[in-house]
Amino acid sequence: MSDVGSKAAKTVEKFELFFNAYDQVSQYTNLDETAKKHIERQRDWIKRLDQEEFPVAFFGSFSAGKSTIINAILEKEILPESPQPTTAFPTILRKSETDSVVVYYIDEEAKVSLWNQQSSEIGKRIEKNLSKSKKEDYQDHLERIKREVLKYNNVSKKKIGESWVKSLETLLKGWNDKTYAATKSSIDLSDLKEYVEGHPHALFIDHIEVCISGIDIPAEVVLVDLPGLAVVNQRHVAFTKEYIQNKANAFVVCMKPNHLLEGDEIKFLESINNSNPTILQRSFWVINQWDRLNAQQRREEEENFKKKIAAYNFSMSPERFFKLSALNYLLLVCIENETIYETNKLKDHIDNLETLTNVRDNVPSAAQAKTLKEDKRVISFSDFKESLFSYLRTTAKDEFIKDAKSELSELSETLERGLNSLHEEYNQDDDLEVEFRSVAIRKQTGKFIGDLEERIENFAVQERTLKGRVFWGDSDTEETKREIDRRISQMDKKKISNALLKGLDIQEGNFILLPSIIFEEITLTSFLRNQITTTADAKFVQNLKKLLLELKAVNKDYLPGSVSDMLSDRLSERDIFMRLNGLADSLFYEYDKGLQEVSLEDCEGDSLEDRTDIALDRYKNAFMAIADNLTSRLNKYIRGSVMNHVEYIEKELLHVLRQQEELITAQISRKVEVSDAIAQEKQKRTAIKNTYTALVNLKNGL
Repeated sequence: MSDVGSKAAKTVEKFELFFNAYDQVSQYTNLDETAKKHIERQRDWIKRLDQEEFPVAFFGSFSAGKSTIINAILEKEILPESPQPTTAFPTILRKSETDSVVVYYIDEEAKVSLWNQQSSEIGKRIEKNLSKSKKEDYQDHLERIKREVLKYNNVSKKKIGESWVKSLETLLKGWNDKTYAATKSSIDLSDLKEYVEGHPHALFIDHIEVCISGIDIPAEVVLVDLPGLAVVNQRHVAFTKEYIQNKANAFVVCMKPNHLLEGDEIKFLESINNSNPTILQRSFWVINQWDRLNAQQRREEEENFKKKIAAYNFSMSPERFFKLSALNYLLLVCIENETIYETNKLKDHIDNLETLTNVRDNVPSAAQAKTLKEDKRVISFSDFKESLFSYLRTTAKDEFIKDAKSELSELSETLERGLNSLHEEYNQDDDLEVEFRSVAIRKQTGKFIGDLEERIENFAVQERTLKGRVFWGDSDTEETKREIDRRISQMDKKKISNALLKGLDIQEGNFILLPSIIFEEITLTSFLRNQITTTADAKFVQNLKKLLLELKAVNKDYLPGSVSDMLSDRLSERDIFMRLNGLADSLFYEYDKGLQEVSLEDCEGDSLEDRTDIALDRYKNAFMAIADNLTSRLNKYIRGSVMNHVEYIEKELLHVLRQQEELITAQISRKVEVSDAIAQEKQKRTAIKNTYTALVNLKNGL
C-alpha cells in the first residue's frame, strides 16, 4: 500500500471510530436536527476515502467549453461540442481497456421527485404555490400550471420561458415509456455525440457512464462533465451541486471571456466557500477560448478575474490558474496523430488555427502541428494538463485526506459540544439510584397528575362547546302533555266531588280546593322532576360517568383509593340532580300560579260532578298551555344548570388533585419500578463518558 493509501486507510479508521461513538450517543445529545443531519451526511467520507477512484469534476456555465477541455485532456473527440449548451446530463468518464457507454434512466420515485421539483421551480418564478394536490392527477395538475403561467405572463414583464412547462409535458408524455423500464441501456461510443441538450430522452436520463480505451490519464482518475446550473432539469442541477460539495475530490472551474464567474454558478461557489472554504482550495481555474482575445482584452479580462476572486474572497492558488485554448490544442493533437478527419465535428473547426498559422484555409502538417503545440499560445493547455495530473497523483490526495481530517476534527468538536453538559453532570459522584429514583418519581407524578388534569380540562372544554345542544325538546313536551292528559282523565271525579264538599253545608262544592287536590292526585311534580333528570342523565350524567372511568384508567396503580373515592363523589349524579330538582321546583311555582288564575265561576252543570268535569278540563288546558310555554325556557334553564355544574366540577376535581398531590406521590413511590431505567441510565452515562474520552483521543491523533 502506498503512503497515501495508508494515510487514507488510517483516516477511514478514525471516521469509523467517530461514527461508532456517535451512534452510541446520538439519541442523548442536545444537538439540533440541522447539526445531526450534517453529521449524517459526513458518513460519505468513509466511502470516498475507501474508493480507489479519484473523481475530478468540471464545473461552469454553458458554452464555457467544459466538454472541449475534457476532450483535449483525453486527446480524443469523445464528448459532443457546440457553441450551444451541450452537457445536458452528468457524464462520468473512466479509463478502460474497452470502449463502452451506459445510459442510466431515472426510476419511478425519481420521476415523481422531478415533477415536484419542476413544478416547485415554476411556482417560485411566478410566486404561486403550484404543489400538486391529492385530488389532482398529473394531467389536471399540468393544466392548472399552464393556466397560472399564462396568467402570469399576461401581466408580468418577467416572462417565464416555454421550456419550463414543456419539460413537464414531456415528462408526463413519456412517464410510462418502455424505453426507460430497464433503468439503463448501452449505446455505442460514436452515438454519445447525440446526447446533448434537446435529446428526446433528456428528462429521463439520470447520468451517463463512459469507459474509454487508449487514453493517457492516471488509471484511478475519473473525469466528470457536469451540467451548468441554468439547465431546466432540476435533478441535474441538484446532481451538480451534490457532486461538487460532497463527491468530487478535486474540480476545475471552467470560464470563457466576457463571462467570468457570473450567474447561478458564482452564487453557488460563494455559498460553498462560506460553508466550507477547503472545497475551493481543491480547485483549478481555467479561462478557455483565450486565443480569441487581443492583448488589451486579455489584460482587461485578467484584471477583471482577479477583482472577482478578491471580491468573493475565494482561495485560489496562482499555480492553478490557466488561460488557454482547449480547441486549438485538441485540433493540433488530432492533426499530429492524423486522426483529424476521423472526427465528427472537430474537423469543421480547423479554421480556428488561423490565429496560429496566419494562413487561411491551410491545414498544418503533422510535423507543423507538433511544432505549433510548443507555441506559447498553445502550450498553456499542456501546462494545465500536466499540472492537473501532477496534482491528482500527489498533492490532491494529500489535500483530500487533509480536508477529511479537518472535517473529522470539526465533527468531533460538534459532538463534544453536544455532550459537554451531560459529561460534566455525569462526572459528579452522586448516588445514582437515589438520584434517579427521586427524578423518576417526580417525573411519574407530574406526568400522572398532568394526564388526569388534561382529561378533566378536555372534558370541560368539550362540554362548553356543546352549548347549543337540546336537553328538553318538543318530544319531551308532547310526552309531558300526554301524561298530564292521561292522569287527569283517570282521576276519580266522584272522589274529587266528595273532597270539595268536605266541611261545607252547601251542595255547590268549594272549588278553591281543586288545585291542591289535582296536584295531590296526579303527583305531577315527581313526574316532571323525573323527566328532567332522565334527559339530563342521557345527555350529560353519562359523560360524567365516562370521565370517571377515564380518570381511574390512567394508571390504577398510581391512584390512591381515597383519591379515587373523592373523584367518584365529585362526579356522582347527586349534585347535578339536586340542581335540576331545584330547577323543577321553581318551575312548578309557575304551574301553581297559572292554575290559580283559572276561572271556575261559570262552571255550570246539572250536578257537582258535571261542574267538576268542566273544571278539570279547564285545568288540563291550563296545564297544556303552561307546558307549551315552558319548552324553550326549560331547555335554556337545564343548559345553564349543566354549564354551572361543569365549571363547579372542573374546579373541584383540579382542587382534589392539587390537595392530594403528596398522597399521590407517596402511592407512586411505592409502585414505581426504576431498576430497568437505572440500568438504561447507567448504559447512557457509560456511553457518554466513553464517547467523550474517544473524542478527546481522536482529536489529539488528528
